[in-house]
Amino acid sequence: MNPWGRLSIEDRLGIDATQRPVRLSQSRLAISNYSDDDHKERNVKIDRLQLILAFFVPILSANSYAYDDEALATFQSLKMCEGCDLTGASLTSADLVGALLNGANLSGADLAGTNLTGALLNETNLSGANLIEANLTGALLNGANLTGGDFSRASLVGALLIEADLSQAVLSGADLRGANLIEANLSGADLSGANLQGAQLVEANLTEASLLGANLKYANLTEAILCRTIMQQGAKDDSEC
Repeated sequence: MNPWGRLSIEDRLGIDATQRPVRLSQSRLAISNYSDDDHKERNVKIDRLQLILAFFVPILSANSYAYDDEALATFQSLKMCEGCDLTGASLTSADLVGALLNGANLSGADLAGTNLTGALLNETNLSGANLIEANLTGALLNGANLTGGDFSRASLVGALLIEADLSQAVLSGADLRGANLIEANLSGADLSGANLQGAQLVEANLTEASLLGANLKYANLTEAILCRTIMQQGAKDDSEC
């Protein structure tokens, strides 16, 4: 004989029937009992939330990639901004002769046609920056991150680029006469048509770089890494692969 008899499941398990979960039909009934005022108040709250999000989200998204306005203002007035954030800043054709920017972040910045003669840019981040036709004569860029930067037709005469990272950088038609590129990383860089006369490329990494049509007269390539490197006449040099 069944010892439980006609006891309900709740009685068998010792569950208070008043605490049983609300069934879907009951929850629907509860929702249907909301007044029109309740629905209106709920819709107003949703509309307010959407308005707030529409206003603030674009601002937050833009600021996440923007430069520091205060840092930019300080730099423009003093030409000094060591270690500051100028990510994506627009400084086209600006006069920044002798500017002090060691360790600054200028990634993605637009510096096309800017005069940076004698500027101090040691260990500065200029990755992806636009420096087309910029004047960097005598600038100090030792240990700088210049990956993917565009230096087309830029002047880097006598610039110091010791241990700088120029991988995938575009230097086509750039003037690098007498530049110091000792131990620089130029892997994948485009140096086609560049003037490297008298440049120091000792132990520089030129893996897969293009030197097509470049001027290498008096350039020092001692112990430079030439692997799948396209030389001046178009021949590929694999001597260091």
